[in-house]
Amino acid sequence: MSLAPPSLPSDLERLKWERRSFPSDLEGRVVSLDELVALFPEVNHFSGIQVLEDAENYRVYGRKRQDTIFFADQYLAYECKKCNSLVIGSPNISDEDSIGCSPLAGRRGYDLSCKHCYARLEDVTFELS
Repeated sequence: MSLAPPSLPSDLERLKWERRSFPSDLEGRVVSLDELVALFPEVNHFSGIQVLEDAENYRVYGRKRQDTIFFADQYLAYECKKCNSLVIGSPNISDEDSIGCSPLAGRRGYDLSCKHCYARLEDVTFELS
């Protein structure tokens, strides 16, 4: 991991999802909460599955690191509240940087969308200074 400042609007969001450790064939798989708990049991210094974030259109599940106060939670899956699917891995994260094209109407930020139903879960826009 680099200590350089983020270069894309979504870099910090992507960084949260990089702390996971599971086989790549699980990425994008739709599961039940019971299956998620069975796939990711409590291990070493990590708790069992719990809600890490609860936003308007989605809920993030993962494990909390129990032996540190530093940012070390494992983001493992999200639940889309629009299609009610629990998906392993991160939602689609797409950068939006149209400021250079149209400074008055442009937007700098990123969007999160469901990999299962493609619904927009959140759009994050940064204030222009």
